[in-house]
Amino acid sequence: MTHWMIFDRNRHRHARFMNNPVQVFGQRMKDFTPDFAGRYRRSMKYWKIGYGVVVALLLIIIHMLLARRWFSLLRQSPP
Repeated sequence: MTHWMIFDRNRHRHARFMNNPVQVFGQRMKDFTPDFAGRYRRSMKYWKIGYGVVVALLLIIIHMLLARRWFSLLRQSPP
């Protein structure tokens, strides 16, 4: 038995006895995410925060571009 199987079994045991459903759901999400050599196994919240920041910035940029286009169309159209 390799070490990651023992580690995985311990994670399952800890997730079973956790009372917080958010933490249990986080464990389930972590169990089903692909493991890139165990790189983000301990720093999962950090890349979640990073993805949130990236998505927020993309949404803000897209919204600014669309708002500029819509405002220019409204300005061109006669009242």
